[in-house]
Amino acid sequence: MSEIEKNCNIHIELMEEELQDIMLKAVAELEQRAYSVPWSAESVADTLSYDHNFIITASSGEKLAGYLIFNLIMDQSELLRITVDETLRNNGIGRKLMDSYINEIKGVAESSLLEVRASNVPATALYESCGYEMLATRKGYYSEPVEDALVMSLTF
Repeated sequence: MSEIEKNCNIHIELMEEELQDIMLKAVAELEQRAYSVPWSAESVADTLSYDHNFIITASSGEKLAGYLIFNLIMDQSELLRITVDETLRNNGIGRKLMDSYINEIKGVAESSLLEVRASNVPATALYESCGYEMLATRKGYYSEPVEDALVMSLTF
């Protein structure tokens, strides 16, 4: 276990409004660095304004190390976004986020779906190690660059 992983804190909680603003800004900044088509702070806020959408955050000290956004509707969950700060990758943070997510939905959801870029081999390997299986391919699903999405499913 790396020093970063040992010091990484996972948070699944409702935050007071002023903390939400700080978290949303940090998420948007991480989005800008991580994605070719990032979500804005407004998009993240809008997504999280629905009572069926949730965020799990990981911090390393005062820094946002990563986050996972998911929904839970009836007995189905979808992992919408998982991001780990590029400077903190390969320290087990993605695994901690996934483990927290699966623990949250297990017993409530019957399954979890996600899409991942076909070229994102590290993410695909993480999902497979968590028990996800390939379900389908969505041709040309992603833009900038155009790329297929692998649809993966985890059944409880």
